[in-house]
Amino acid sequence: MKNCGQGPSRVPTSTACTTRYSETRPPRARRARSLALALSLASSLFVAFSLASPSVAAAEPTLTTGKWDYAPGEVVDISGTGFAPDTTYAMPVKRPDGSIVVVDPILHLATPGWQWATSDAAGNLTYDYQLNGIEGLYEARAYPANWFGDWYSQPVASVIFSDSAAPKNTICHSTGSASNPYQRIVIGSLAGHEDHVKDIVFLSQEVSCPSRFTLNKLCATSPGDQLPANQQFSFSVPAYNGQRTETLSCGGTVELAIGVGSNKTITETSGN
Repeated sequence: MKNCGQGPSRVPTSTACTTRYSETRPPRARRARSLALALSLASSLFVAFSLASPSVAAAEPTLTTGKWDYAPGEVVDISGTGFAPDTTYAMPVKRPDGSIVVVDPILHLATPGWQWATSDAAGNLTYDYQLNGIEGLYEARAYPANWFGDWYSQPVASVIFSDSAAPKNTICHSTGSASNPYQRIVIGSLAGHEDHVKDIVFLSQEVSCPSRFTLNKLCATSPGDQLPANQQFSFSVPAYNGQRTETLSCGGTVELAIGVGSNKTITETSGN
């Protein structure tokens, strides 16, 4: 037998040596065990790496309000996300004068203290806070339910909002929709809305926008009718800017913005 690589009778590597090496490969069972061992080692290393890696951080509890600035007497809509699910939190609100009170939504009387809100299964919560005319900056906080009133303790989350009596304007922005003709927008400036066709501007805060109505006068054309072509018909219209009169002739049509109040009745006053 040739010595293929060691000892004094070593001969150069040849095809026979290569064949001899091939004939002495580990059996299939040994190779299978080696593969299983390698897989087991790789799996152990993966588990160890996973345990050592930091987990993905949970969302931080956050409070937000529906808008930044509220008018005196409005209700502040506070929303929370990222809280522990199905958990109750104390929701104190500190006013500009330093007081922490709850305001009765009907009488608008303030009572020292705070209320609570409970998150849902997804960790979301809502809380409404009634304002009663104290202008300035407010801070709403969420604390654990057993919070005892220490404002210097670290809250779970907080949000700041404003109560301001600064003049605001209501814009009823025309949407072009028959079922919902206006979008109500309350802003401090009219910039960008002065020339919008069919927009209605109130220099105040209105709680609603008018409805749109198309008024037309169809005149009878039976043989007995003796209506002159220029016959005029007058209508009393409860418009958004006060009662006014509209005049139409036979077959005439006009598009109106009906007032924001409950009275939306158009009455024909003359020309029957």
